[in-house]
Amino acid sequence: MLPDPASPLNALPQVANDPTAIPIGQGAVFLPAYTTGDREPPVTVLQDGGVVAEGQAGARVVLPPGDYDVRFGSGTFSQQVRVPVAIQEGRTTVLPPTWSGLVVGAATFNRTDQVGEQAGWDLGLSLFFDTTASFQRDAHQWITRLELEEEQSRPEDGEFTNEGDRLFLHTIYTYHLVPWFGPYLRVGLETKLLDRHQVFEQAQTVDELDRGGNVVKTHVDVDRVKLGGPFAPLILQQGAGGNFRLLRRRNVELDLRLGFGARQTLANDLLVYESVAGAADRLVPAEDASVLGPEGTVVGIGRLSRWVTITSEFDGLLPVSDDAAVFTWRNQAGLRLIRYVSINYRFNATRDPNLDVEDTIRTEHDVQLRFSYTLF
Repeated sequence: MLPDPASPLNALPQVANDPTAIPIGQGAVFLPAYTTGDREPPVTVLQDGGVVAEGQAGARVVLPPGDYDVRFGSGTFSQQVRVPVAIQEGRTTVLPPTWSGLVVGAATFNRTDQVGEQAGWDLGLSLFFDTTASFQRDAHQWITRLELEEEQSRPEDGEFTNEGDRLFLHTIYTYHLVPWFGPYLRVGLETKLLDRHQVFEQAQTVDELDRGGNVVKTHVDVDRVKLGGPFAPLILQQGAGGNFRLLRRRNVELDLRLGFGARQTLANDLLVYESVAGAADRLVPAEDASVLGPEGTVVGIGRLSRWVTITSEFDGLLPVSDDAAVFTWRNQAGLRLIRYVSINYRFNATRDPNLDVEDTIRTEHDVQLRFSYTLF
């Protein structure tokens, strides 16, 4: 793999922020980090079957010009990813990221009032799976990301139930006219895979209503009621516009996308739980909806130190109809304790009237003691 001066990979923030100098007469290979470089397996460079250099993801490995094999990942050499590279003097060869990883073992203390999930405090264990596929050639860039989060939650004095269930798939294509700007096309979906329930500390009677507000079923003296099943709701997204790289510094990154988008919300029998003073609580069906209008996304990353990272992403759409604006605001602050252990605090806010009988902002707070290990 020869260095390509026109490749968008050369504009990666990780490459720009790496302070490793290339001496005269030398070249370098750069493996993008999946998380933070020192939390990942080492990078090994071989030539003629022998190890000639070692390094880590997210930092240049300086080498004399020549042909090499780069190996990285978990397991033995035969199980690791192998990429042949050709190093040229004075240039950095960036390996295209085509691998994935598995992050497991999170313990959470959670407060949420998201639609379709039980409100209040609970204790849970979570499994996260993230994988990213990237295709880059010349000015073309295509990135697909899959996220799966499953959480077993136990309310106080209750039993473990499925909570925090989320499947997110997003793909975006960008054509880089210049390093700081290019048009984009994107599609995505977000949904849930498991049944979710509202759990009560004491048995209650709950009325289930139809879309006209009529009682169609009464759940008498139950300790929980079902809110939704698989693919309830199913949210589809499409968008097109321009992608701007506003800021690239060692400790700060800022990106902006502006365009026109559409969202379709399929409730798929999702029920919203409502507590009613002086009467039986009730389950109200969410409705299908479709909106389109101008969309915008702002993504910011701040690295306060080697140990502390803050990320924020605001994604919103303003419908051209009279419908209320839709947005999702995701924030996370991470404090890394040791190589594979960190404490993460997440705050998410969502405004989507299509999922609720009222125009409200839903919030979610997570504090996670997170254990991570990269497989590939």
